[in-house]
Amino acid sequence: MRLTTIAILLALSTTAAIAESHDPAMMSEGLTMLESSTANLLKKYGLEADVMSLTLSQLAEITGMVTSSNTDAEIKAGIEAALRR
Repeated sequence: MRLTTIAILLALSTTAAIAESHDPAMMSEGLTMLESSTANLLKKYGLEADVMSLTLSQLAEITGMVTSSNTDAEIKAGIEAALRR
């Protein structure tokens, strides 16, 4: 799972660097999609958090949990752990 999180963060940092050098609006658009995906996951698992106050690392970790082969209970526990960080 650490490898997945690292891969997501690397992809996001590369995308952010490209977007920042071309169009600042593009970076906020990508972050909005990540925040939206996280908000949907929180809703699905009955968790509450202010998505706008989460760090990029937390957002990437939470959305990365969907690709894991863990059970729903393990995914929910992982999301809760990410929110506590």
